[in-house]
Amino acid sequence: MNRLFLLTFFVCSVVFAQPKLFRFLDGATNTPLQDADVYTDSVFVGATNYNGNIKIDASGKYNSVIISHVNYYRRIIPKDSLAIKKVFKVTKRDNVLDEVVVDSCTDKDSTTLPYTNFSFGMKIASPVKASAGDRITALKFRVTNTHGVKGLNFLPFKANVYALDSITKLPGKPLLPQDIVVENKNGATWATIDISKYDIKVPRQGACVVFIIPGLESLDEGFYKTFTVMSKVGAISAVPYLKWERTSHKNSGFIYDSFIDMNTGITSPQMWKRIKGARYIMDVEIKKTRK
Repeated sequence: MNRLFLLTFFVCSVVFAQPKLFRFLDGATNTPLQDADVYTDSVFVGATNYNGNIKIDASGKYNSVIISHVNYYRRIIPKDSLAIKKVFKVTKRDNVLDEVVVDSCTDKDSTTLPYTNFSFGMKIASPVKASAGDRITALKFRVTNTHGVKGLNFLPFKANVYALDSITKLPGKPLLPQDIVVENKNGATWATIDISKYDIKVPRQGACVVFIIPGLESLDEGFYKTFTVMSKVGAISAVPYLKWERTSHKNSGFIYDSFIDMNTGITSPQMWKRIKGARYIMDVEIKKTRK
């Protein structure tokens, strides 16, 4: 009798633990949300298919399911909701990147809108305004909060200086031996890091200062404590942000992230693109070389 009970319990448990199919849709058009990354807390489950479907273990040990897509606000779904609904809608961002355009001067891809939803693994770069041979002594970043969330400007990030590639004019080789951690523990408006000991000089082809948000491994390493936070526009990555301003300058900066081709809908691997129409506020302190 006991053996029969245990066998029945085991079979029921296995059936109950089987992953269930869930579907995610565009909140405005009700069309399937394809290639959205799905996480249970900070654990990656997979990406939604062309029907917006993905299997999730609704009985697992986690608190919430997180939906992340480059063109949509992140959505956090409490685990309890999975027992009630099987279809969920995700809201498209207002600041979705515009279609890729070609810079006639450099013949390279660029993006025309500022990117204000920073996330894990992103990099932002701004050209260094200095002459070849000038010595870079410090890096400065105008950190800020966003979407009504306070305290993001206290969070750490990483930084480096990249030489510009002599052919593409995009960020190329790092000039520092490794990314440097910038700790902004007091939430200062300008987060500054002294790099004078590295004796970094601006190369002939130019350089850029780089603001770096580590990848998701930073959660496991304890660099960041939380994956997302709730904001006025929904769930956003719990990472620091940079101030930005409108500009008409042709070479206002660069962004390293994944991008969606508006014609094919295909998401690219992470890559550098020029930013047009906006400048993220970063700067350097330099020591001029004698002529």
